[in-house]
Amino acid sequence: MEDKGKDCLLKTLEQLKGGEVRVFLDKLNLINPKQGYMCFSFRIPDHKLLTDFLLDNYGVDYGIEVTVKVLKAMNLEALAKELVEFQCNDKHFVDQHRNELIERISGIDKVLGHMHIDWNDSLYLAVRKEDTDVLKMQKLYELMPSRNRKFKDDLYHSLLVTNRYLIEELQGVDFFMKYKKELIRRISWVGSNLQMRLHDILDHAEYEAIMAESTDNQKMEKLYELLPSWDRRRKFQLYQVLKSTDRGLILQLEAGHFVEQEQNELIQRTSRVPEVLRRLVGVALTHDQYKDIMYEPKDILRMRMLYNLVPQWNKEQKDHLYKVLLDTNRFLITELKGKNFVDRHEHELVQRVTEIGSILQQLVPLLLEPEQYKAIMAESTDEQKKEKLYEIMLSWDRGSKDQLYHALKSRNRRLVLELEAQHFVERHKDELIHRVFNVPHVLDVLKMLEVLDHHQYEKIMAAGTNRQKMKKLYELVSNWNNKSKDCLYQALRETNARLLKEIEGGNFVERYQKELIEKVSGMDVILFRLLGFILSHGQYCHIMTEETDAGKMKKLFELVVPAWEVKEKNWLYRELIRTNGLLITALEGGSEPGNLEASPSDTEHFIEKHQEELIRCVSGVDIVLSFALSNQLITKEQNQEIKGSPQQQMQKLFVLVGGWMTAGKEKLQCTLTETNPRLIAQLAGGHFVDRHREELIERVTEVPLNQLRGSALDEEQYEALLNCATEKMQMQALFQMVQEWNRQQKDQLYRALVDTNPDAVTVLEEEHFIEKHQEELIHRVSRVDAILRRLLVQHSLIKEGSDQQKMEQLYTLVPSWNRKEKDHLYMVLKKTNGPLVAELEEGHFVERHKEQLIQNVTKVKIVVQSLLHYQICRRLYINLLEKDTDKEKMEILYKVVPDWNGEWKNRLYQELRATNASLIKELEGMRSSKEGFVTNPLAEEKCYLCEKEKGFPVIQPELIPAKGKLKTYRIHLPRAGIFLCAVTELKFEVRAAVTVKYTYSSWDQHLSEAEMQNWMVAGPLFDIRADPGGEVAAVHLPHFICLQEGKTDVSQMKIAHFIDAGMTLEKPSQVTQFHVVLENPEFSVLGVLLKPIQRLIPVHSVVLLYQIFRKTTLHLYLVPNDSSLIQAIEDREKSRQSVLVDKHPQTDEPLYYGSYYFVFSSAKLVISPEKLEFSYKTPGQLQSFVDVYLGNIERVNLSLKKKEGLLSVWDAWLESGPSNQEENSDNNRGSWFPWFLELFGQFQLTHDNIERSSGSAGTRCPTQVEGTARAENPPSSWRRREREAGVAPVLQQGTQATPSLEPHFIEQHREELIRRTTTVEGVLDLLYGIVLDEEQYQRISLRETNPDKMRELYRLVPSWDCSCKDRLYEALRQKNPFLIAELERR
Repeated sequence: MEDKGKDCLLKTLEQLKGGEVRVFLDKLNLINPKQGYMCFSFRIPDHKLLTDFLLDNYGVDYGIEVTVKVLKAMNLEALAKELVEFQCNDKHFVDQHRNELIERISGIDKVLGHMHIDWNDSLYLAVRKEDTDVLKMQKLYELMPSRNRKFKDDLYHSLLVTNRYLIEELQGVDFFMKYKKELIRRISWVGSNLQMRLHDILDHAEYEAIMAESTDNQKMEKLYELLPSWDRRRKFQLYQVLKSTDRGLILQLEAGHFVEQEQNELIQRTSRVPEVLRRLVGVALTHDQYKDIMYEPKDILRMRMLYNLVPQWNKEQKDHLYKVLLDTNRFLITELKGKNFVDRHEHELVQRVTEIGSILQQLVPLLLEPEQYKAIMAESTDEQKKEKLYEIMLSWDRGSKDQLYHALKSRNRRLVLELEAQHFVERHKDELIHRVFNVPHVLDVLKMLEVLDHHQYEKIMAAGTNRQKMKKLYELVSNWNNKSKDCLYQALRETNARLLKEIEGGNFVERYQKELIEKVSGMDVILFRLLGFILSHGQYCHIMTEETDAGKMKKLFELVVPAWEVKEKNWLYRELIRTNGLLITALEGGSEPGNLEASPSDTEHFIEKHQEELIRCVSGVDIVLSFALSNQLITKEQNQEIKGSPQQQMQKLFVLVGGWMTAGKEKLQCTLTETNPRLIAQLAGGHFVDRHREELIERVTEVPLNQLRGSALDEEQYEALLNCATEKMQMQALFQMVQEWNRQQKDQLYRALVDTNPDAVTVLEEEHFIEKHQEELIHRVSRVDAILRRLLVQHSLIKEGSDQQKMEQLYTLVPSWNRKEKDHLYMVLKKTNGPLVAELEEGHFVERHKEQLIQNVTKVKIVVQSLLHYQICRRLYINLLEKDTDKEKMEILYKVVPDWNGEWKNRLYQELRATNASLIKELEGMRSSKEGFVTNPLAEEKCYLCEKEKGFPVIQPELIPAKGKLKTYRIHLPRAGIFLCAVTELKFEVRAAVTVKYTYSSWDQHLSEAEMQNWMVAGPLFDIRADPGGEVAAVHLPHFICLQEGKTDVSQMKIAHFIDAGMTLEKPSQVTQFHVVLENPEFSVLGVLLKPIQRLIPVHSVVLLYQIFRKTTLHLYLVPNDSSLIQAIEDREKSRQSVLVDKHPQTDEPLYYGSYYFVFSSAKLVISPEKLEFSYKTPGQLQSFVDVYLGNIERVNLSLKKKEGLLSVWDAWLESGPSNQEENSDNNRGSWFPWFLELFGQFQLTHDNIERSSGSAGTRCPTQVEGTARAENPPSSWRRREREAGVAPVLQQGTQATPSLEPHFIEQHREELIRRTTTVEGVLDLLYGIVLDEEQYQRISLRETNPDKMRELYRLVPSWDCSCKDRLYEALRQKNPFLIAELERR
């Protein structure tokens, strides 16, 4: 209510405009407060400060009452009415039910005894003077307005303990329904007392009906049949009867369960909450309740949600919670069961309490029965009487023990205060840690007095400085009894007498008040760190009105410090050490020179080392602050003061971080790791200037020498750097010095670079393309083998698998790369996956498809649940859930998405793929809006080793009808320039407009057999004619020899010119990567030949796939990249109505004539012949091919290798799907199996064919090839890819899909997964509701060991489909990543 009251009060005061605030202050200062409140004067016209002033001095209830009076005096009735209505709508329980409580409450003395008030309190004495309970309650209500809301809370809890029946009745709780089960089971009818008393409230018929039953349980059940018709008076009479006849049971029920008595402590302090909740499932919690509670981010919030359910539980469920808490939080439960003062100090009280007779007399009317009092007084000695009292006290609740505490305090006040007070060594802990010297001598004394054992002594002595030794010592002190603390005090007195005398003279901040006011600096930081902990917001704002540090310190000492306890003063002392260490040491006399502590930690933490970069680069600052607030690292008031841009907010947060303990910094680092994992991974690689050394040397244009002069650089270094000739040389020399710098100096260089070279620093800090689009690249990149070959990635680092799996492995290396290496990957992706890169450059997936995602995404709740606390805060999450439709939820989500970095958008993309696979696959298949996105695979680069030639205008030739098989092409070149034929790759350099006709010719018609032995064909043969011929300056004839391998002598390349006299050879004017140039040509039949002076000549090659019409058979050709050969194969296959399977044809590396290649597949296919020789055959010859019989296989990966275990030179992924054959033929209505191709290849690890250390291909036979099984690449990945794509296989008519012959990953590794899986519960939680129902979940959970649980789980697997197995695979990978990674590597 306090927060609501403050908000309402502030909202009301903010409606005061202009001079109304000053009028309000004038009338407020004239108010005479009622008894118990002091007069205050306040003159600051600020709404927030005024609100804080009213609440600090008058509390919520009376503060609102005073405000109403002032507003009415100002004739502002409307505003006053608002506050009155608020008070009426939010009255305290004891105010709402005042009349009933006065009339019906009994035992007021016991009520007062349970309250936390001193027995000498004037209210207590005044109430006790009255004669009856009604008069006592009336007096209590008369005096109550002078007390704050906490007093009413205390009264309410006391009433609940002593008059639970009445309080629960007023709250709408029926005592008899609440405890029905226990009352029926446990009420005893033996004897006539209960039967006799029931005569007073039952009529004769009711009584006879009940007594006719034979057993106690049946009688109670019969009695319960009557209760629904009874009024409140009759039920209360029955309650009184039961309490008089079975008092012990009723008191036990009303006292409440331990888990209810200690609710607040358990909510605040319970640890291992997820385990507690998990063990409650099935007994006290349903699985839905468990999931709802686990959505809360923090343990304290989860415990609060749990306690919302506890009131509805029965005793068995509460007992189960107690048992679970005892198992998981034994020390806490033990402490709570014995935390009462009289329990903690039993030994001292028995030994030292006096006036036991008077104390017992005070207890007789409240706690002790006369018989108990007589039994105690019968003991002979006081000590025996106290021991007897403790025996009786074992059955008392905490309230009764509190009453004994008050009785003890009234008669033994000095003893109680002594036991309550902190020991000297605890009160002055911080100053003693900071200032005690000669600690080894102190430890020697403690060891001699047997306070420290040998192990403890050695452990403390191993610490470095005196402060570190004292810190270690104080880790033990908290568990010591007073005797051991006295020994420490004695040891300190012997070794540090002067220091103890000084400390006993008063707290440090009091002793040196004058010096602190005059000399302390950095008060803004100090006050900000104290805000919310020991400094209220009003006090903070009031002090901050002072301009100077001295003024702020003086105001702090005037307003706040005098009211502080020792604990608060020690807090200020610690902050002074951290911010003004030199000053504090000087005032203390330099107790330990040169060992100042700037923070509670002895070593600099990770987040402090990288403070500068974290301030600039962290995303999701609001979530980080929300985490810090919920973990009590910052206060609510501090959070309110952290405003501005994300960088400004992080700067203010780091002001506070310096005062945190290591545990707090660890929590912050964990949060940053969850919200900014890529940034934290980068920082783990070292400081910014170390990570980007090479890039900074290259990119920095203005070396910040002036900014570093006098701090990081001395004069000699500065002059030396000035003498360097260029900026690059200056940076190189500077980085020689940087190697010796500490973190602060590197931070200074970083800040200087940000100021002088902002663009260069921003480029290095911003997300790279390959990071921004990481997830989409992992899922969509093809030809990964070719990519890895171009990157020259070491093959041992990446294992076999699908393209997606290889990309995932590749991305494990990326975080360690510098920007140059990332740029190289980007360029390789652009070459191998140009269309995809062009699409991604338009924006991130979630940006490109914003409208479609908003309109069509489903299961948004599941999506945002996974992002909760990592990318979206709870406030936004609740706002999303309030929306009715998924579309509205997505619209809300997209209000924050534009501000996300690529890493966060990648997470959203991942969740969308997991929940909306079909939609995402559909969107990924859409054409890009960028022109030229879809390219012809045949026009892509021929070789990654060879640089592309400069682009030229591409001309589509005209096909001239002619007799015979040879096709004749004609192109008209309209002007001077260089032009490329789109079909033949002939290039013409012309001086003016010209028309050229040309056709393919065959080498075997022009070369003799002897000439064919001496020369190697290097390209197609053309018959060319030009009109006018003299305008052609040069012709560029295509060749297919790879020149970048370094194995070809280009001087041996000749142009063969065939005329009537025979063949003449001409030396080419120029040899380029893909063409041989002949200047001023005389046209006839021309082609390129090579004199093979070495045996192996690298050849650019292609693989062509044709599907045979009406059959599930492919023809696979492997030929040189010769357009005449490709044309000849096309003509032959088209004559048979075959269709080209559209895919990238180029091999991933140049091939060599005479080599044999095998076709490998991921499924059992019939492949004939078993191998294919790579050789050259002229267009007129029949080209060799391999028949691949697909049968009913739905999807398959094909690859071409020299032999098993080697890198593939080409590969492709085929899936069933729609075909365009129907467009090519009117008669193809038969039963044929359509296929389309998607690249889904295997790794190419280096540009050499390095044999793998372990192959994964299946066995081969002459007629059948069992393709590469990819043992570490589970078939589930293929099925998962199909499911995500939303592909529905198109099957042969009259056939059924044949299930994969490959076992699923979880079936392949069944034995090891059963034996080695840990955190099985986590796996089950991920499967619950999706794969497992409630009964299955509970049955598996009941198994004792992890292997037993896994075996029980595996009993269900045979009935699962592939998607269920995939879910299990994903759950195992999430909860046991290292085990799955190991199994996948095999």
